[in-house]
Amino acid sequence: MQRVLVFLTLLSALCACARPPASLSSAVPQYDQLRDVREAPSALRAAARAIVKIVTADDSGGTGTFVSKDGLLLTNNHVLGADDSRCARQGCWIKIHLDYQRDVPYTAPTEVFAEPVSVSPELDASVVRIYTSADRRTPFRPSHHLAISALSNADLRGRTVHVIGHPSRGLKKWSAGRVFHEQGAWFHSTNYTLGGNSGSPYLDDEGRIVGLLHHGSHGHGAITRRGALYESIGTPGAALAPLLAPNGRASLLFSLDDGTTVADVAENSTAYVAARRPEVTIAGEKMHVVEAIGRQCDALTAPERLRTIPDLNNALELCSRAWSWLNCNDPDSGKGYKTCPADKAAWKARFLRVAELARSHGHGTHLAWAVSPWRLEENREGIDRAEREALDTYLGAHSPGLGFELAYYLLSARGTGAEYRGTRMATFVRRYRMTPGYEHHLNWIVYSLELLHSGGAMKRGELMTRLAGILRNPGLELETRIYAETLVHQLRLF
Repeated sequence: MQRVLVFLTLLSALCACARPPASLSSAVPQYDQLRDVREAPSALRAAARAIVKIVTADDSGGTGTFVSKDGLLLTNNHVLGADDSRCARQGCWIKIHLDYQRDVPYTAPTEVFAEPVSVSPELDASVVRIYTSADRRTPFRPSHHLAISALSNADLRGRTVHVIGHPSRGLKKWSAGRVFHEQGAWFHSTNYTLGGNSGSPYLDDEGRIVGLLHHGSHGHGAITRRGALYESIGTPGAALAPLLAPNGRASLLFSLDDGTTVADVAENSTAYVAARRPEVTIAGEKMHVVEAIGRQCDALTAPERLRTIPDLNNALELCSRAWSWLNCNDPDSGKGYKTCPADKAAWKARFLRVAELARSHGHGTHLAWAVSPWRLEENREGIDRAEREALDTYLGAHSPGLGFELAYYLLSARGTGAEYRGTRMATFVRRYRMTPGYEHHLNWIVYSLELLHSGGAMKRGELMTRLAGILRNPGLELETRIYAETLVHQLRLF
C-alpha cells in the first residue's frame, strides 16, 4: 500500500546580485518552457543519453552526467558532496536512472557505488567514479559520456545554452536559454529550471558540456509588473575541466572513521546509510546509528529546545532520518544494515509524541507521524492494523474536518471503501471540484486517485481521464504536475 510522506522543504535563498536587463523580461515562466527532451535538436537528444537521474540514500537526489567511458560522473556538490553529508569520504551507494524519459521503456534504477574523486564546494561541483559494487573492482561503463568544453564566462556571454535534466526528479526535460551575465566564478542565463535539475549540465548546440547548473531563481525577487526575470546560475566549463583529475579536496567530505558524538552521527546519518555502515562507537559505547538518531530526536524535541518554529522544523527533519534505518517487515530491504529495534514501545511513543508536536504547531507532516507506528510491525496484517488503529486514535482525539490530505490517509489505512462522517472517500475524491479551494490540494487528490486505482476501485481508463483533466488545470502547481505527468507515463507503459 502506497504511503506518501510530505515534509516542509526549507530552501535557503541564494542572493543573485545581478538581474537580466529589461529587454529580457518575459511572461511568468510556464511549465511548457521545460520541454520534452524528444523535442530537442538531434545533437542534444544524443547528449541526453549520458545524463542520468540520481537518487540518494535519503530518497533525495538530482541530475548527473557521465564524463568518461570508465564511469566518472559530474554533478553538484550539494547532490553528492560536502554540503549535506549524503556521501562520505569512504564512498556511498546511490541509484542512477538511465534514460528516464518519455517513450523509453521503463527500467528499474541501477544501484551503484560512488567514490569521491574531486570536490569543489566553491563551485558547487563534485566528480565521483561509479562502480558496480563497493569493492571498487569494476567501474561502471556508461553507454554514452560527454566531453567538457573548457569555455570561460567571457566565452559564454551572449551564447545559447541548453539544460537537460530531471526537474522535480521527474522525466528528463530540456530548456534553452541565453547567457547574459557573468560574475566571478558564475554565469547567469535565462534557462528555466526547477529543483531536481541540480547537477544538470549546460550544453552547447553540439551537445558538449559548457557549464554546470547551480540553482535557479528563488522567491519573489524575480517578479515584475510585466512578468518575471527568470534566471539560472552555473559554473563554466573552464572551471570544471580540472575536476576530472583527483584534486585532493575529497578530504573535505565527512569521514565515517572520525571520532564523533551522538549529535554528529545523527546529523550525518545519511552518510552512514549510504555507506551501509550501521554501527558506531561513541565515547566507548557501541550502538546502531538509529539509536543515535533516537537520542538526538529526543534531545531536540525537549520543551526547552523548542523556542521557535525553525527549531521544530529542524527537529522533525532530524527525527525523520530514523525512517531510513527502521525495517521490521521486509527482510529483503536493507538486509545487514537496517534494523528492527528491540524497544518498539519506546519508538512508538516517540513517534506519537513527535506527531503531537507537529500537530500542535500546524506542521504539515503530523498525519505522516501519527500513522508511522506501522513501521514497527513485522507483517502485512500487522502493518494494516497498526495504521488503522493509529489513524482511529488520531481521529478520536482531534476529530478534524474532512480534507483531501485526510482523505488520502483514510484510503491508505481503511481501503477504498473508507468513510468519514457519512462521506465515502472515493466519492469525495472523485467529486473534488465541488470542494472550495481544491486547487490548493491537487497533490493529495492525485495521490488519492492513484490509491483508488491500485486498490481496484478505479479502472486505468478512468484514472487516465481524470489525470488528463487535472493536467489541464491552469492552477496545478509544478511539483504535482510533474508527478501526474510521470504517473501517466507509467500507466501508458504498463
